[in-house]
Amino acid sequence: MIAKTEQVQELQRKQMQAGMKLAQLSLDNSQRLLALQVEISRKIFQDGVENARALSAARDAQQAVSIQSRYMQDSAQSLLDCMRQITDLGNASRIELSHLMAEQFAGEGRDWLTSLQMLATRMPGQNVPLVESLGQAMNSLNNAIEQFAKASTTTFSEERTPQTAKATCRRR
Repeated sequence: MIAKTEQVQELQRKQMQAGMKLAQLSLDNSQRLLALQVEISRKIFQDGVENARALSAARDAQQAVSIQSRYMQDSAQSLLDCMRQITDLGNASRIELSHLMAEQFAGEGRDWLTSLQMLATRMPGQNVPLVESLGQAMNSLNNAIEQFAKASTTTFSEERTPQTAKATCRRR
């Protein structure tokens, strides 16, 4: 009975650690997103002030239109850059979360399988085929999760170069 209590406590400790990792991941990603928002807001404000100064110094309507046109082009490029940065941040978060989930499930799966095996050996009749089937199912599930984590890592970690971003924008 003491061994069973220790196992339950160990599982609870692991769950608590996983919860703390998830909370830390969430805080880190929120902090990165907030820093990005502050940076973007500062840049937009500075660009607006510079544009206002340039427009107030314009000598004629044609120069004002030229300044405004250049500002709009720069703003559109900045918007695309911001979208890319937010997408990169989201992809990095997804990768970290998928790794955390894969680690957690793989560890818990082994713990649960061990607990089931111990339970089955203590039961009358010892249903060995059932335990083996559960073990095979858990292994298959672990393999599937690992493949998913690898696939999501490669999919979300592909960096887009400025040339591919421009090509994507032109296609639209």
